[in-house]
Amino acid sequence: MTQHTEDSARRLVIDRERGEDLDDVGAPGCSVAMVLIVDPAGQFDGIEVPVLLRPDATMIRDMLCSVATHEQQGPLPVEWQQRVLDAAWRCGRTTKTGTRCRTQVGHQGDACRWHIGAEQLTLVDDQ
Repeated sequence: MTQHTEDSARRLVIDRERGEDLDDVGAPGCSVAMVLIVDPAGQFDGIEVPVLLRPDATMIRDMLCSVATHEQQGPLPVEWQQRVLDAAWRCGRTTKTGTRCRTQVGHQGDACRWHIGAEQLTLVDDQ
């Protein structure tokens, strides 16, 4: 196993013993391997993630999303907390096509003008 990258809290270690070359499936020089996450004390954290590697051992797909601030452990960064607070409430009722209605509403749980009548009909039918 060799160390791949390092950040302030953990190391990512490539486990090549469980890796496979992808030459026979049309990706010459590339491989799939498991990445083990090791804490600062050198202990295995119990997290294993598959990664796709280029011939020079750089990651093509980082399954840890280590560059995405909203995918990290711990509290959300301030800018993401603000995005959650600023998000508009949506109707969310099922549409005729089976998707969720994206119409903005004033309060959580409210139905939009197209679904408020359907909701009232459903309540009458349930009684």
